[in-house]
Amino acid sequence: MGSSTLSFLVLGLVGIVFCGLYLYKKELLWWAIIPGLAAFTLLAAGLSDVVIGSEPRNDWLNVLVMGVGTMIIGLVLKRQTPKFVLYVIAAFMFLIGILMMTFLPLVARGALVVVGIALAFFLIGRGMRR
Repeated sequence: MGSSTLSFLVLGLVGIVFCGLYLYKKELLWWAIIPGLAAFTLLAAGLSDVVIGSEPRNDWLNVLVMGVGTMIIGLVLKRQTPKFVLYVIAAFMFLIGILMMTFLPLVARGALVVVGIALAFFLIGRGMRR
């Protein structure tokens, strides 16, 4: 068994164990969904490397996959403080992923970052009003 296969297996098992703990007692072990889904997010990022290749020019996709995973974890959580923190982390990951897209001209990446920052401020302001 190769080291990458073993890594995928370990990440999958860690994800299953923590998600199982969460499903067992959601109110008491609410936090277990965070490392559980984070393990599956890392697994997905690793699989994207296998599918598209591990050249440095493709690293932006891994960052976006991790941003999507972080956003999903935030969507699952019911507690507002950790949800907000995960959304902020996801926003940073999306912005970094956009900046890493070397196939886009610098002006296009800059415009996407400005739109992303404006959207983040809008969502933060909306979340603070609740």
